[in-house]
Amino acid sequence: MCVLGATALPAEARVTYDLRAGGVAFFADAVALVAHDRVRIAFANGLQAEADGAYADLTHNRIVLAGHAKLRIGTRTASADAAALDLDGGRIDLLDASQ
Repeated sequence: MCVLGATALPAEARVTYDLRAGGVAFFADAVALVAHDRVRIAFANGLQAEADGAYADLTHNRIVLAGHAKLRIGTRTASADAAALDLDGGRIDLLDASQ
């Protein structure tokens, strides 16, 4: 399944990421997506992310990757048990339970 994430803009819409996974559910009350089964996200800025599952908060423009999270942009890579991405703030926090 493929889902395109977009940021709300007054007169135009732009795709900020392409989320693909084995399953994706939309929750209207939380305005959020829950994805599972080999989640892959390609961001407009070139960042690539993979994980076992993901939660995308569409209101606050944040994504949490859970289970074998991998991030890649250009030649730089990072791996962790989980990752939290603040798309508006440009911040990525990694959680690695083994350390």
